Amino acid sequence: EEEGSPGPQPTFEQRDPSKPLPGWATDMDSVEITQEEMAAIPEFFCGRPIKTPDRYLGIRKHLMILWEKTKPSYLKKSSCLGIKGDVNAIGRVHSYLESLGVINLGAVQQATPPSKKEVKREKPKVNRWTKAKEA
Repeated sequence: EEEGSPGPQPTFEQRDPSKPLPGWATDMDSVEITQEEMAAIPEFFCGRPIKTPDRYLGIRKHLMILWEKTKPSYLKKSSCLGIKGDVNAIGRVHSYLESLGVINLGAVQQATPPSKKEVKREKPKVNRWTKAKEA
């Protein structure tokens, strides 16, 4: 398997809230990339021409900006699809930032509206033979 290939979707452990956030987490313009980030999402740090450290920084910054705009509502992965690039890689960055508490910390989950199927009211079934006998 190629070094840094994404493989199955990783699960990230939640950050211990007693530990401070990385310095870049409070500065969207920071270009700092920690060893922890490189280990968590290696696909951006293994010399690929498309998935570069600069690309990672752009995705990270964009997700942080989206979170600032949507706070306190939960920033869903599907809300981040406007970013050009590998949807799964963007989802992994979202999951990583969420595990650190950089995005969605204290977010309010919005109620999911009922589906059309749930809203559609069932019409009572009337047997036309029974109805004819009653008349």
